[in-house]
Amino acid sequence: PSVFGVFLLLSLLYFLRNSARGTFLSLAAAAIFHANYIFIGGCMGLIYLLLFIRDRRVPLKQIVIWALVSVAVVLPQLLYVIVHFLPDSEDAAAALRQAVSQTQEGNVHIAPVLWLNAKTSLQLGTVAAGMWFLRREAVGRLILALVATSVVFSAITLLSGSQTLLSLTPWRFSVVLVPICMMLLLGRAVFAARNPDFPTWAISALLLGGTLLGSFAYYRVFGSANAGFLALWRICTMAVATLLVCVPWLPVQWTMRPALHIAIMYCAILGTVGSGMLEMVMDQRFRAALPEQGLIIFLKKEAVANEVVMIPNDLSTLRMNAAVAVVADEHLVHGLQLPELLERQRAVNAFYADPITTQQLDMLKRDFGCTTVLVPMEKEIPIDLHLSEVYRDANYRLLRL
Repeated sequence: PSVFGVFLLLSLLYFLRNSARGTFLSLAAAAIFHANYIFIGGCMGLIYLLLFIRDRRVPLKQIVIWALVSVAVVLPQLLYVIVHFLPDSEDAAAALRQAVSQTQEGNVHIAPVLWLNAKTSLQLGTVAAGMWFLRREAVGRLILALVATSVVFSAITLLSGSQTLLSLTPWRFSVVLVPICMMLLLGRAVFAARNPDFPTWAISALLLGGTLLGSFAYYRVFGSANAGFLALWRICTMAVATLLVCVPWLPVQWTMRPALHIAIMYCAILGTVGSGMLEMVMDQRFRAALPEQGLIIFLKKEAVANEVVMIPNDLSTLRMNAAVAVVADEHLVHGLQLPELLERQRAVNAFYADPITTQQLDMLKRDFGCTTVLVPMEKEIPIDLHLSEVYRDANYRLLRL
């Protein structure tokens, strides 16, 4: 669902085109597909509203109508979140606060200190450059307002320790700020490349050098020796470098033609789709090499109705790829079930750490509805438990209770 964040970026395009309808409906589309975008989209919508009214670029009636329509569209999603994720009693709230505090240290979403690395430096630098170079433009005011909103809410969250604000993750405005600033800065660079005061060869050399340096920096921060990543990285680097180097050599009259702009847009779309398809192929090859791949195939074909499988907490790939119910794993959605989920995770850890006993199996079946347990081959199974083995490979055994 997080990929629908692109609608947050689409709202910027409609904002710059003075379309209240497109601006607010784009925010609504993002919010109804991912609950975390309700807060971010709501803040962006309020900022858009104030800027529209301040600049008087759109009739007030249109602004109000489409703002209310977008609220009406998001309202069912908002009510669902309130009902399913907000505690309805003080006992539930206390249990949820305790559970959140126990998981905060290692959770990258609610522990912003985990973001402080080389990647963060690049992101902050991109946003700072966008604020500086665009400070005199209308979009610069939007960026400044988004940064200020994120900083203020983040400071209040960290100083107050509010669990509600913590779950809203106000520092994640970066998912909007970084791509917005990057796109606008690249657009500025393209316009600068058409400046007749600079020789074409120098512009091409600068764009090529900048592309290669940026690509190398990206590899150093995010890269790996994985063959799939290397192939995708090389293709994207060559494609971007070729496009940037060729643009300055095009005649000025060509670059002003709408047809060329449309062609570039379609090339960019096809390149993005092609890169995504290549990544999917590489990901499938990676999954095929997983130790649990045979088990995933078996469960997809042979899983019985109402089956609940006990798996190690770190084996989320099995649950996500085999589409079976599990007792617990570390990537299940939390919500109000977080305290119970932590209890389940403790039970799972105890099961795999201790010798298997009849009492353990009875507890799993009684308390968690477990029908099947996944056991590593190296773990000893007492012969008096009378478990039914339904699957075996070099790594795992699947036993039904």
